[in-house]
Amino acid sequence: MILGNQRTGQTVPVDIDPRPGETANGPSAEWIIEAISQLTPEFTPVTFFDCVAGNQNSSFGLNGATLLNMPDPSGNDEVLTTIVSSSSVTIQWESFG
Repeated sequence: MILGNQRTGQTVPVDIDPRPGETANGPSAEWIIEAISQLTPEFTPVTFFDCVAGNQNSSFGLNGATLLNMPDPSGNDEVLTTIVSSSSVTIQWESFG
């Protein structure tokens, strides 16, 4: 996997192997954004562009993607996720209340 910042041109390669006994097979990818603690601040909408996954033979974007917003157990935070295009997603997160 490669994470990149198009504004700065910086990229970071990250090796990801499946867990022992599992295979990484099929057209599936996850983009996960989550608060690491109750101290994570609110942030204004952030749009991620060029959300594309694949391998050397094929690639796919967000067409047909399933959005899953998971609130904290107390119900005090809100996540609004919007697919903007076949390769862009916008996240608006309001922190724990």
